[in-house]
Amino acid sequence: MLNPADLPQWNPDWKTSGHANLIRISSTALKSNDQACQVEKVAKAHVGLYVEARDYAVRKDPRAVFLLGPIKEFLSLKREPADRIGLIEKSLGPNAQPPSVKAVSVMLENAIKATEDLTAQDLELDLVLEPTSDFVVANTSDQKRLELTSWGVFYESPDKSVRELRLLCYRDAQNVRDRAQLIAAVNVLLNGCPVDGPLGRWTDAYVTLPATPPNRIRVRQIGCLDSSAATLFDSDASSAAAFVGGVPSMINEFLSNPNYSPGSSCVECRCRISCPACTKSPGFLGLPTTGHVSKSLSVGALFAYRRCAYQYYLTSVLKLPVQIKETAGALLRGKLIHDWLASAHERNQACSLDDLPPGELGSIAEHLGWTSDQLATARTWLMSHISICPLSVPETKLQSEQTRTAWDSDADVMITTRADALGFRASQPLWRETKSTGNLEELMANEYLVLYPQIAFAICLQESVGGSVELELLTPESGRVVKFDATDPKVVLEARKAIATSFDSLHHDQSFQSNPGAACTDCPVSQWCDQKVTTNPTEMVLEDGSRVNIATGEIIAIENISVDTLSKALALLEPTENSDDLPF
Repeated sequence: MLNPADLPQWNPDWKTSGHANLIRISSTALKSNDQACQVEKVAKAHVGLYVEARDYAVRKDPRAVFLLGPIKEFLSLKREPADRIGLIEKSLGPNAQPPSVKAVSVMLENAIKATEDLTAQDLELDLVLEPTSDFVVANTSDQKRLELTSWGVFYESPDKSVRELRLLCYRDAQNVRDRAQLIAAVNVLLNGCPVDGPLGRWTDAYVTLPATPPNRIRVRQIGCLDSSAATLFDSDASSAAAFVGGVPSMINEFLSNPNYSPGSSCVECRCRISCPACTKSPGFLGLPTTGHVSKSLSVGALFAYRRCAYQYYLTSVLKLPVQIKETAGALLRGKLIHDWLASAHERNQACSLDDLPPGELGSIAEHLGWTSDQLATARTWLMSHISICPLSVPETKLQSEQTRTAWDSDADVMITTRADALGFRASQPLWRETKSTGNLEELMANEYLVLYPQIAFAICLQESVGGSVELELLTPESGRVVKFDATDPKVVLEARKAIATSFDSLHHDQSFQSNPGAACTDCPVSQWCDQKVTTNPTEMVLEDGSRVNIATGEIIAIENISVDTLSKALALLEPTENSDDLPF
């Protein structure tokens, strides 16, 4: 049993008000995730502790609603309501948009089907479970209180001997949850007490009721997009007790010296104004106003907006679940090239022709588990890389997939980008981005900044540390490098202009008009879209009359191609940002 008085004391790097007497830790907070900010998790756990600085309050778009809330609410009912849609709309609130209501309706149907399948399995074993109130592990000592929670639908047998928690996910319920999260969930079932209703305020302590210790503990998971269902844990109480024996050390480790990990989630963090790891860069985007809401901007989000503003709206504003589609064509080629280069550069040695032996996979492709077809897709572009590999230049050291974040507090936008390669050359900072294409005529340097906004981001992010930014362009015939001096004020100014040009429309957009047509072909949210077209065009015609091959992104039969045309064509080839990592 954990004694709250013995818990490590967290000392944040900013002035606070309130108290640290109540600590509430969800099972989700304990899961291992290198990309998640541990400090943010610990700050959320101290529910009565506030950041003293209150400027720059997070402004959320009211149309963004929690999609799985109504599903939990419905499955927790012992009797089905007469008006299912009415319950959904009431639960989502008055600001919910039709695509969100549609998504929840579909997911609820799937969750009900999965639940019925689980009930049928239990009946075959003469086991009856009914929805019950949530369970919470609560310990109080010396005016300090620790509460451990888990989010999902709780069930219990009539004789109280069996307790079950059903977790909700989007798809593939058989995928096991993070072990630490599962241990925490089992602990709540085993040692928790039922709560006497929901919290009046988040800062209130849960009121718990007396509990009968269970004999059996079970954790199941339901996929709300595919009706999948799986059992993640099923054991008697003694085995469950052994399984959760490490919870005290998990809690102590969680509260001890948490690490910062700035990223896109900083946009909604209540500590961002005082956080030392959140780089404040007022004026970064060169925009004069704050827009309508706080935003998180990434290159992927910007490309989604270029493809179709409504697609951006459904994915980034409403945050509807996306379809996982098989990567093909130019998208597949780009991913293969990226993966091969990242693996090759981990060796900290220059790429050579020996890495691509004729008629063989080579050690790098073998390490990646590639087939000969995969290598054939990327081989000619990789051959073009050999002569311009950044590690062929002496005194160059690089790391792949490094995330960089900055907060433009003037525009209230959190900018997050992931560098293909980041490091040093002759002790000077170096940022390298690699792009592959079928053919690309040489452009002016400032045109590349519009075409590839991540280069403009990189230049502005590098301004404070100096060094250079390099754009590596690969075609089947050759490769070349375009260099930008991040210490040159003129280069930085051009980069800021390019960012402002690229982001201005998105920043002020409220209506997000659709662009039905080519963008619908591989749209990841077409299932929820109420403005899509059902045809599957092979070409996209832009405003200037140029045609774009949707499969390859290549411009067809056009002279004097504008940068705007190129940027819209390339947007079709950029991968869609997607995460099924749910916030509980």
